[in-house]
Amino acid sequence: MLENGFINGISRFIDESTTKSLFLMAEEIERAENLDFNSLDKDQTVVIIVDMINGFAKEGILSSGRVEALIPGIKTLLAHAEAMNKVFVCDAHPLNAAEFQSYPPHAIDGSYESAIVDELLPYIDQRSRIIKKNSTNAMMATEMRSYLLDHSKISNFILVGDCTDICILQCALGLQSYFNEMNEVKRIIVPHTLVDTYDLDVTNHNATLMNLFALYNMKINGIEIIKNIIF
Repeated sequence: MLENGFINGISRFIDESTTKSLFLMAEEIERAENLDFNSLDKDQTVVIIVDMINGFAKEGILSSGRVEALIPGIKTLLAHAEAMNKVFVCDAHPLNAAEFQSYPPHAIDGSYESAIVDELLPYIDQRSRIIKKNSTNAMMATEMRSYLLDHSKISNFILVGDCTDICILQCALGLQSYFNEMNEVKRIIVPHTLVDTYDLDVTNHNATLMNLFALYNMKINGIEIIKNIIF
């Protein structure tokens, strides 16, 4: 029995401190302001589109309608970001990926699932880079770290896509830690209307709660949580 553990704590405080904390966290995120797109220096800004691939948005065991619903908003952002650097980070696993010990097999490199959704393909241009990753954390990809070294003058990093509590969270905190370690101040920006996660009852993965926890975690760790980008 978890006599003094989580279960006991939840049963005792669910109607008091826990509920209060959830509402305060939600209010903090809801108070996020919009960001004026024109306030960004286009040469010093990169848009990082995380895992907007068929296997999460269109079909496959890990696909979600919530992720697919992000496509129109991300399209609007990319339509205005033609002059900006763009990085499309995509899951692309080998058949024997170690990650499959934690998640079901998905997004096999070269498959339909690992491909960027069709709606975003027109926005891949000469200022774009496609970076494949074999883990939930894009910062572990050698090509991602090389990109950061090659684009050291970039000051603003806008993260959109999925999933808020997994790949977005790890990429955002990884970027923040990377620049903190080098004693560099950069803006890591996450519009909460352009990220989302999935619902899955079998694992008690409640998208609303997971979004809230992840966004709040990022915020208290120095990530700039905004509501949306205004053009």
